[in-house]
Amino acid sequence: MFKVLAKTFSFLLHPLFMPTYGILIMFQAGSVVTFVPWEVKKYVLMVVMANTLLFPMLLLPIFVKRKMAKDYNFSEKQERVLPLLFTFLLFAFTLYFLGGVDLPKIIKLFLLGSTLAVLCTLVINFFWKISIHMVGIGGIMGIIFFIILKLLSSIVGFLLIGFLFSGVIGTSRLYLGEHNIKQIAGGYALGMFTMLCTVYLF
Repeated sequence: MFKVLAKTFSFLLHPLFMPTYGILIMFQAGSVVTFVPWEVKKYVLMVVMANTLLFPMLLLPIFVKRKMAKDYNFSEKQERVLPLLFTFLLFAFTLYFLGGVDLPKIIKLFLLGSTLAVLCTLVINFFWKISIHMVGIGGIMGIIFFIILKLLSSIVGFLLIGFLFSGVIGTSRLYLGEHNIKQIAGGYALGMFTMLCTVYLF
């Protein structure tokens, strides 16, 4: 029962979902993003979902079928290199593609932070198996903190839900034996730090 729940949360809170979740949160944040026309919002959401969720997901079966990974857990460091590389390239393409669209700066900074987080994860992965799930949700928490503190938008509900899901996914990854506590904490810190540095420095 607990294993099923842990696997379910691991899927629903998969790092590839995080850019889409982040965009949806910003659309509901009550900040300047709220006033973006619906047609533009729909366009941005479609581009982000296609390039950071659907296309990377479609690549995963190929890696498994070609024996580049034992299964869809991608538990070994070497199994994660190509998926992370392709994910980084797709994230970078998304950032470049939307760079010419007239959007609030916070959206572009969020995509930049997400792209840099993937790049940092790829580099660290050569030396240490960091939790990619925690990198993803750490980035979401980073953008939520920025929206609350800098844009003065009251999205405390999202913050509380974010903390709850952070605990849930961290516990799930530990329960499944995919990571130890250092890898969980390291991933969370990397995701949040990368996102906060990006939105504050750029």
